[in-house]
Amino acid sequence: MNPNSGRYAVIALALAFAGLEMAAVHLLLDTGTAVRLAADAAVVIVVAACLWAALGRRRCPDKESLAAECARQRRAVRFNADRETRARECGRSGRA
Repeated sequence: MNPNSGRYAVIALALAFAGLEMAAVHLLLDTGTAVRLAADAAVVIVVAACLWAALGRRRCPDKESLAAECARQRRAVRFNADRETRARECGRSGRA
């Protein structure tokens, strides 16, 4: 099963809802074009806000900072060790 299938389902439902709401606005409002366009814009904004709230990236600051710190340490160990090895082979100190 695709891990994004839930997201795709939410997007499809939101688009279907937006389409139905816009159709209802155009059928039920017996007003001018400007009012219909304003109602359409309101529907689009509400649906976009709901999509953003449902699908927005949720981050846990503790996990993210811990993962970032581990990645920085791995890079530092890998690249500093490599620099020290190259320096020893060339007869220099490992410090830049």
